[in-house]
Amino acid sequence: MELGEQAAYPVAGAGRYPAGLSRVENGDLVFHDTVDPSSVTADSVRKGTAPPAGKCYEQTCISVVRTDDDGLITHCQDSSNPLVAIEALTSCDVPSHSGRSVTFGG
Repeated sequence: MELGEQAAYPVAGAGRYPAGLSRVENGDLVFHDTVDPSSVTADSVRKGTAPPAGKCYEQTCISVVRTDDDGLITHCQDSSNPLVAIEALTSCDVPSHSGRSVTFGG
């Protein structure tokens, strides 16, 4: 394991979770080779429950971590799909045509 990977291990998949999700666990951490030794890309699976809706929450998250020459983290970016959390937190009795909508962009 490269120095950068050691630095990234506790960070990858350790982001904040949407309110309402509980018992979120990270697992299946996989590191991917990069051409830059100071950059690490990893993905992990987050699993949990959404008690308000009684649904399970599971998704793959991607982390990109960059380190300096001493192996200290200088950048960390976690990416996940927020729609997975929204689905898990939405009660089964809410119809998809309930008038709720989200507008993206201009």
